[in-house]
Amino acid sequence: MSSEKRNLEQATSKFVDANNKADLDAAMNFFTDDAVFEDIYGGRHSGVTAIRNALQPFFDGTFGRVQYVGEDLFIDEQAGKVMVSWRCNLELGGKPAYLRGLDLLHFNNGKLVAKLAYGKASEALFEH
Repeated sequence: MSSEKRNLEQATSKFVDANNKADLDAAMNFFTDDAVFEDIYGGRHSGVTAIRNALQPFFDGTFGRVQYVGEDLFIDEQAGKVMVSWRCNLELGGKPAYLRGLDLLHFNNGKLVAKLAYGKASEALFEH
């Protein structure tokens, strides 16, 4: 495994760990100031303030304890891109729910410049 591929794998793992620990500050440390986050509804959030606001409900208990369980990981080290598929376990109305999806993560020097999220569910799980 190349050192760049290893770096991308480790950065992705640390980013997912920060999400699973509900550590918004640690997760936000991965984003560049001008990063872009596209959510599962097609919303586009530019810059760390907008990204923080969009991600806040996943960290503050709005959806209960949120946990991402990784399924597949594909890395393009030349492009600095990672595709990670996951199952997101959460709570809606006090009942367990889940969402399956994937993130396309674009890194530059270990920092996220883009997080493009795609999800699927049998019904809408939360309002946007």
